[in-house]
Amino acid sequence: MIQDGFKMDFYYTVTMFTRTKHIVNETIRFFLFTFGTFRNFLYSCYVARLTSAGWVAHFLLHCPSVKKHLDSLNGDKEREKSTLFSKLTVNWLLPFFVGTTNKRVLVRFLDLRPVFSCVLKCDYCFVMSPLLKGYVPAEELIEWIETWSKKVVPLEFMVTGGEPLLHPELVRILDAARKAWKHSRLELITNGMLLTKCQPAVFEAIRANRFDVLVTKHFDNPEYNEKFWAGIDVLKKEKIAFSIRRSDKYWFKAYQKDENGKPIPFHSNDPCKSHKNCFNKINVLADNSLWYCCLLPNTRFQDRAGILGDGWQEILDHRPLTSENSRTEIIRYLYGGVRKECHLCPEHYEYIVPCELGAADSPQAKRKL
Repeated sequence: MIQDGFKMDFYYTVTMFTRTKHIVNETIRFFLFTFGTFRNFLYSCYVARLTSAGWVAHFLLHCPSVKKHLDSLNGDKEREKSTLFSKLTVNWLLPFFVGTTNKRVLVRFLDLRPVFSCVLKCDYCFVMSPLLKGYVPAEELIEWIETWSKKVVPLEFMVTGGEPLLHPELVRILDAARKAWKHSRLELITNGMLLTKCQPAVFEAIRANRFDVLVTKHFDNPEYNEKFWAGIDVLKKEKIAFSIRRSDKYWFKAYQKDENGKPIPFHSNDPCKSHKNCFNKINVLADNSLWYCCLLPNTRFQDRAGILGDGWQEILDHRPLTSENSRTEIIRYLYGGVRKECHLCPEHYEYIVPCELGAADSPQAKRKL
């Protein structure tokens, strides 16, 4: 255990250096190959997780003339303030900072889940991968990417799951993502159990398309640790930038369970608290639609598989964006703040330790979407 702890600390140090090196390299690349030095300097600030546009908008909202205008408005002052903030950041500041055009909308995170199933069985899995099977054909995923690349520009695009390395045509998906968003940060999220079995073509696609790899560590036992660190060694050997997320320490309940063990939602009295507490404010591409957060399409998939309990109807009734929606409609949808569905998430997360699920071997686990 002590040796594993030392090894983890060592890899954290290596990870931090690797990610810093990647950010520096990407910054230099933008300066050299993209028109507009000042604009791309501001973009590099975003890559470094700065929120320059938010600061500017916040400053403008506190100007006397703007405050006087807000005070003169009838109706909900806070709503008008939120709307004005969205207009300042989304319509003007953010597009200028990252070089997007008026035809596309900037999004902070965009998620794609090519695979529903997973090789691990983690209790309270947010996407319920232990109880789902199957994957989306590459042709459909590429069509989604090409369609929405004309509508949105993500600062960070993530390919996750389930376990994305289970997809037989992952290389084509990675290639399509980089072709669609040439200047976005791309990340592949995996639990690392299949890294030792990956074909060389997968690693070549990761390098060629400048993907970072985020490896999630879910358990802490000798057999698991051996497989986990073997996968990390493969990434080092392939010279691929990676980081490690300690999911075994920061795993939480995003839903509850009824007496039959089926997932049921929380019911918060204050959706604003749930929204503020949520770290899953990640837009998702699914079914060739754009979703406000990852819980919405995940619930649809789980409902099709028949593994949900009661109480999810509000989310099942949610209507996502389609490619027919205008830029204005996309902005209003993505930057609309608290939604009524937010009250189905917890106000405060209850952290637990993931464990192997016997339920994942039940007949329900064999159902396909």
